Amino acid sequence: MQNCQTSEIVKEKFDMVIKRFSFTPEERKNGITGVFSSFKLDFLRMCKMNYTYAEDLLVKHIDAIIQGGITIEELRELRISEEVEEKLNKKLESQKQEIASEMLSNISLTGKSEKAKQQLINDYIPTITRIIEELLSDQNVRMVDIEAIGTGTYSKVYQIEDKVLKIGKPRETYKIPNHPRILQPLTRTNLIDERDENKIFGCIEIADRVDKLQEEELQIEKLYQVYKELRDDGIVWTDARFANVGKLRSRNMPKLNGKDMDVDPVAVGMDKETKERILEAGEWVVIDTDFIYREKESSIEWTTNSYSERFEKRWQQERQGKIAKQFQREEIGKAQEDCTKSYERRTWEKGRKGGER
Repeated sequence: MQNCQTSEIVKEKFDMVIKRFSFTPEERKNGITGVFSSFKLDFLRMCKMNYTYAEDLLVKHIDAIIQGGITIEELRELRISEEVEEKLNKKLESQKQEIASEMLSNISLTGKSEKAKQQLINDYIPTITRIIEELLSDQNVRMVDIEAIGTGTYSKVYQIEDKVLKIGKPRETYKIPNHPRILQPLTRTNLIDERDENKIFGCIEIADRVDKLQEEELQIEKLYQVYKELRDDGIVWTDARFANVGKLRSRNMPKLNGKDMDVDPVAVGMDKETKERILEAGEWVVIDTDFIYREKESSIEWTTNSYSERFEKRWQQERQGKIAKQFQREEIGKAQEDCTKSYERRTWEKGRKGGER
């Protein structure tokens, strides 16, 4: 495709090439697509990079492209026109279960056979399908409007209008201390393998979408203040990075059907309510809670490429400074009290001797 002598051949044989990435519904359901889906995505991206009228090419062959199914990741390359979007949405509506399977297949299931992996995925396809349908209904959008917006340390992240859906492996810290600076989830639950002693193999989280920080907002001092606020309340955040912070689009309460939801914090892996203080729109909140610990926990993992260890050192120094100042104040107060007592005693003794005379 990057060679002028062969790129035209690829164009002429486009339908034949794209068929190499096609799968039957049964193959998609059983997770056969695997690496081939990434090849197809790369192929579509290269078309747009190397061909002058790439969009016209994709429109011309859209029926062949979607024949073997499409993934959420491919939508970004294929949402070209309203007519194409209608075709994409119709195809996605017919393969909701395959999309749910695709989302679940992103969970790393090391140590399990392919059969065991597929059984687990099949167990939760109805759950994920129902979640997708409920979120689409709540947000009044279509399947074609789902976006794959990133991959975190533990999860693949999808955006459905004003909601964010995270599906991935078990969190580093599922049970975490709650705090007003943490984005409050609508739901957060573990996926259980009932065939293997109810072991946790995955996690699902749904929360309200937040705004990304703009380049001019990337101020280390402000990020430190978020860290400090958590740390002052006995919470250690070991992955302090700008990518893990967002700006609230509305007050920090989960919503469904446009209404604030009173979510039990214990049900979503948190230890308490934060109703005494609810942050408003525009405030910074932590959106990735994979590395949130109580300060007294025995095993705390510090991530690389974050500001956390640097912030912790500064926080400790400031804390020691406060302790030293407090000690100095106490010592000065004690000395002043001793001086007062000494003066009062001397005055008393002087008065007593005067009385004896």
